[in-house]
Amino acid sequence: MIDFFESKRRTSDRSPEGERWNYSINRGLVFFKRGLSHYRHALKVAGIEEGKHLLDIGCGSAHWLLAASERYQQVSGIDVSKEYVALVAGLIESHGLGDRISVTEAAADALPFPAGTFDRALSHSVIHFTDPERT
Repeated sequence: MIDFFESKRRTSDRSPEGERWNYSINRGLVFFKRGLSHYRHALKVAGIEEGKHLLDIGCGSAHWLLAASERYQQVSGIDVSKEYVALVAGLIESHGLGDRISVTEAAADALPFPAGTFDRALSHSVIHFTDPERT
């Protein structure tokens, strides 16, 4: 997984957006190097046990998606970042996880799924990016 993320860095983009992207990817690499054990533990402590379909709102670089995919038959993630969606889609495809994990570009306040699609939803570090009037 590390090589995949390394190849997607935007090292030449020094704009504020590019710097945020590089910081985010670098931070993601640190967590992937540590492994997913703390994500698995957090899911267990939160009582997010096995189920049919889980939604990760603001999935970012897919840490929670990967950990949850071990407990759920199907895991879907949404993120507003086209870059993260492309990154995660590539990760899913390169590791043959497309039958259990999907990712869609969407906002937390405009979910593109019918009611009742998911057993549970989780979100981490997203609420401060949403419009309080809409969420």
